[in-house]
Amino acid sequence: MNNPFFVQFHDFFLVEFQHFWSFLDIKTLREDYRIVGNLIGGLAKAPRQVSLNGVPLALIPEEINVLVEIKVAKLVRVSDPAKPVDSETKDKYELAKAMNFQEQVEAFKAERIAEVHRMKDVIVEGKRKQIESKKRDVIPEDEPDVDDPEFADKIIEQELAKIKPIQEHHALIQTRTGNPG
Repeated sequence: MNNPFFVQFHDFFLVEFQHFWSFLDIKTLREDYRIVGNLIGGLAKAPRQVSLNGVPLALIPEEINVLVEIKVAKLVRVSDPAKPVDSETKDKYELAKAMNFQEQVEAFKAERIAEVHRMKDVIVEGKRKQIESKKRDVIPEDEPDVDDPEFADKIIEQELAKIKPIQEHHALIQTRTGNPG
């Protein structure tokens, strides 16, 4: 079996069989080099529809030749494209994955805090009605008094304390299209 050809684009990105998975690369191809290609993938949010396509972008040999001729891409013969990834690359991947998850945790918390502040009036009014509907002898001692001038602040503080970080299995996972180096 012959070694497969890859297309090296921007001196860092290897693309097997002329398929581009990176939206930034696709944008660069279309805007800077007027290479249109053909989107051949399905859309993640509408996988059963057939009127619109998503990544990868497939290029015909003529489009690859144009990129090679203008020296923004080159053909590279790779000896073993399926060789195992070394431990350093795996460590970089795990670090990138952990950093991505941490960013998502922080973004989720900031979004939830903003949502609580946006809904402050509704939350406070709902809590006030809930407390007033209970009998006075059943209300826990740590429950804020509805007549307290700082009632709203205490309720919002309680709501913010309830915010838990997202769990790792709820995080969005980035599809890697190259080494994280």
